[in-house]
Amino acid sequence: MSLLQEEQIIRGTFEVERLLGEGAFAEVYRVKHRFLGRQAMKVFKMVGMTIEETEEMLGEALVLSRIGHPNIVRVFDANVTDTSRGICGFFTMEYVAGGSLERFWRSHGNRFVPVETAIDLIRQVCRGLAVCPSGTAAPCPPRHQAAEHPCRL
Repeated sequence: MSLLQEEQIIRGTFEVERLLGEGAFAEVYRVKHRFLGRQAMKVFKMVGMTIEETEEMLGEALVLSRIGHPNIVRVFDANVTDTSRGICGFFTMEYVAGGSLERFWRSHGNRFVPVETAIDLIRQVCRGLAVCPSGTAAPCPPRHQAAEHPCRL
């Protein structure tokens, strides 16, 4: 059973439209903000966490909120909400339509993705990673090493 249900209203501001996907630690939903339109909401599966544990889980949102880059999604809000399993932390971020990178690769079937397209995608990923602070989950180089980083295109 999903943590949230379609058409559920979260904190009087977000309406759940649909589940986009899930991983081991969280579910991601497309939601509609009352004033700002579509966003993605990442809801952590762990329930009954202390404030400190919730803040630690929301660390990803904190890191993303401090980065302003065209290849990094923007974070809009972070909080806790009631779910089907109890109170869980969540954060909302920019919704990027188009599906996953895996779906894109699979859409080419047995054909190779054109080299120019693959290079452009890799460049975009590397540009985003290049602005990540050191010590984050992403394999980002420290700023002083960025000039030597092979993804600095």
